[in-house]
Amino acid sequence: MKNFKLLFVHEIHQQFKSFKFITMLMLAFIVSLLVSYVRINDYKEKYTTYQDEVKRAEEKLKKVEVYSELEVSVFVPPNPLSVFAKGIDDKIGNKAIISATHYPGIVSTSQKSNPFLNLFTAIDVVGVVKLFSVFIILMAAGAIAGEREDKTLKMIFVMNVGRLEFFLAKYLAFMAVILCSLLIIYIIPLLMIITDNQIATSSAFIPGVLSLLLTSLIYLSVFILLSLLVSAKMATAAQAVLTTLFIWLGITYIYPQITTIFSRSIYISPSKVELDLKIKRIDYELQRSCGNYMFNNQSKRPNNISIVGGGFDTQEGGRAGWIGLSKIGLTEKYSFEFWRNFMDMQINSLWERHRTVRFLEDSYNKPLLQQASFFKKCNVLMPDIIYTQVTEKLAGTDRKQREEQFRNAISGYRELFMDYIHSKDGLGYSFFTHAKEDMMKDDFKAYTEADYELAKMVSLDVSDVPEFTFHKRFNPYIDIIMLMLVNIILMAFGGALFCKSKIL
Repeated sequence: MKNFKLLFVHEIHQQFKSFKFITMLMLAFIVSLLVSYVRINDYKEKYTTYQDEVKRAEEKLKKVEVYSELEVSVFVPPNPLSVFAKGIDDKIGNKAIISATHYPGIVSTSQKSNPFLNLFTAIDVVGVVKLFSVFIILMAAGAIAGEREDKTLKMIFVMNVGRLEFFLAKYLAFMAVILCSLLIIYIIPLLMIITDNQIATSSAFIPGVLSLLLTSLIYLSVFILLSLLVSAKMATAAQAVLTTLFIWLGITYIYPQITTIFSRSIYISPSKVELDLKIKRIDYELQRSCGNYMFNNQSKRPNNISIVGGGFDTQEGGRAGWIGLSKIGLTEKYSFEFWRNFMDMQINSLWERHRTVRFLEDSYNKPLLQQASFFKKCNVLMPDIIYTQVTEKLAGTDRKQREEQFRNAISGYRELFMDYIHSKDGLGYSFFTHAKEDMMKDDFKAYTEADYELAKMVSLDVSDVPEFTFHKRFNPYIDIIMLMLVNIILMAFGGALFCKSKIL
């Protein structure tokens, strides 16, 4: 390896003064600037919407008068790392509503954004890095084959240069080249974010960006090694470039598409229309049970209600059906009992409905999860798929963190929430009225002004409602190890192939 330093310096000098290198830096600057500008503005719109939603939820909490109205909105705040790797950030909601009557489901906040601008938010910084894998191929694929074609390879090895050190010098020189481009691609959005007063970042932001940068370098290293491997075998630079581009197309698009088709043919996707019809039938039966109770107990229905509030329903993911009154004022004692019995029955029926719907949705999602698992197993060594998984985990925008972990967190929080409701006797009469049981009278006219004052609707003190906490847990290390394993395989195979290949 005595000539390694000389070879490396020579390769660095050759690459840094090449037209391709200058072009790559210019493209890195322009594309990164445009993508960063659009993604950062999109993030700021999301964060503004998030702040507005939090403020509205806090204001609504202050106006709660009975426990049927108590709803706690919990959120996953937008992460500035989504500028680099958006993942499923735009596809899955970041909000859940917790109450005594609704099953906690994830919904999206209503972002106010320009629909035409959204056309340009499809690509993120990670997408830019993926595009640059093509430029790497154009630069590196002809590195060895080009020298073989120009007859300079033989002259180099006449000087007692080892093939392995020559191969490593080429590899590290291209790594230095791509590192320069990556620094531009990542530094531009980083500076735009940390210098923007409207964007608040945590202590984990800079380490997160550095992790994404390092992962991008390992990812592009795969295509450098792939290019050199093909170049070591080809006779001309043109052959090497075309062959490597064909392989790139196969491993980044064609093969993943084939495995997607296979996964869908093995695990048949269920019908969403059929699922919605089943849920509609369940909601219809719930409404019918409500009507039957009203019809069978007409004699017990209230004749006098001084205050009638709104209602609560099965609204969840766009499906709605009226269940009952959310609050009432003074009425006859038997009417209070009627409403309490009605609420007990309907809430139990409502939760039975939620459990059934959740079971149907889990059954619907099962083959979809099997498809995803099969796809992941088939693409365990595909660099593009691994890179996407790693970057989404690092940015906190992968499906597992957003959907599975967030859903588990809100389900656990609802148990705390219901314990809180029970501690306040919130599922008794206070669920829908301020009237106490000992003041309820059989004759509506017997109520006094003092009774009306006691039953007056005023805001409840819910400042001690449990606080929601959500800690993301992710493990990108296995995926990073797999990406490094791909590099090691290509390095060993490429080096061995070059050492056994013909110089001319």
